[in-house]
Amino acid sequence: MTEQEILNHIKSGDIFGVVECDITVPDTLKPHFAEMPPIFKNIEVGIEDIGDHMAQHAKRCDALPRPRRTLIGSMCATKVLLATPLLRWYLEHGLVVTKIHQIAQFLRKAVFEQFGEEVSNARREGDKDPSKSIIADTMKLIGNSAYGKTVTNKERQLNVQVCTDDKIFELVNDPFFKNLTPLVSDIYEVDLHKRVIELDLPIQIGFFVYQYAKLRMLEFYYDFMIKFVHPEDFEYCEMDTDSAYLAISGDSLDDVIKPDMRNAFELEKHLWFPRTDTDEHKQHDKRTPGLFKLEWEGDGIVALNSKCYYCFGSEKEKVSCKGVNSRSKHLTKENYLKVLRNCSSVQAQNMGFRLWENQMQTYIQEKTALSYLYIKRKVNEDGVSTRPLDV
Repeated sequence: MTEQEILNHIKSGDIFGVVECDITVPDTLKPHFAEMPPIFKNIEVGIEDIGDHMAQHAKRCDALPRPRRTLIGSMCATKVLLATPLLRWYLEHGLVVTKIHQIAQFLRKAVFEQFGEEVSNARREGDKDPSKSIIADTMKLIGNSAYGKTVTNKERQLNVQVCTDDKIFELVNDPFFKNLTPLVSDIYEVDLHKRVIELDLPIQIGFFVYQYAKLRMLEFYYDFMIKFVHPEDFEYCEMDTDSAYLAISGDSLDDVIKPDMRNAFELEKHLWFPRTDTDEHKQHDKRTPGLFKLEWEGDGIVALNSKCYYCFGSEKEKVSCKGVNSRSKHLTKENYLKVLRNCSSVQAQNMGFRLWENQMQTYIQEKTALSYLYIKRKVNEDGVSTRPLDV
């Protein structure tokens, strides 16, 4: 088949699998996709890529001494591996595939449908009967961890040994030696590459889960928000794999629906949100995968970075700061605003316990909790609004 025939079969749904290809957003569509570039890719971002405003901050604080690998939204990608449902969405929305490198076809079958239903039903039972909440929480953990394990990068796993001076030279001279870290005066931690690596995980499972997650987030923004809400009435503030925080100009999403799209919205609403016509439907759909549920609402959000935000103006404020204990005294609204307004950073301490030589010991770790540096998009001179990277 020619490349065009392959793309036609993907658009029609006749081909299901993965495609390695080069893909781009045409120049005429870049303004349309500027707020949320549709192509997700891991790439090294350097100080020359992040725009003048953030580059000046990075140079002043020596915050980006070398390029950093990160996940971004982009207008183009080379040799990117895409699941055909996501690629089909790209093609339907005007993106152009310039070259297909290879394709692998799979048989389409919902082999984990029963597993997904068991997890959802267990959580519904937990909502109805508090005595089953432990089972519901356990099934939630099983459901969330099942696919994540399949994409474990076993090539990065190491053998770690703790040794003293009498054995250190032997390990350093081992052909599989990687790194040495002194712990105390005569005790060292040695990292060794594994002699044998078994690549035995079904990575296609986790890959497709994350591809479908990307697809769903794109559908919500471009096939729901852009369709039913005027761009002047909402703005995305922060997004993760399966969640989006957005500011709207009304008290609820219903208030900002385009008047001429109200009837269409009512007909399609159940495809995006849990039904609210009866309590039974509301409770059932609350645990249905793929529907968007209200996680939090309030007056505002200070979003500094991925997984680093402070939501305020509600009975219970919501705080996220990856790698820092959420109960840290440094994670306050004032500190988040201070970082945003002063282009500064805030340090915090992580405290915990670890087992060392059969003894439980406490540790204190100093780290940067809140940082002004943001490299996933170019930050404009106002220090708040952003635009896409040119990579």
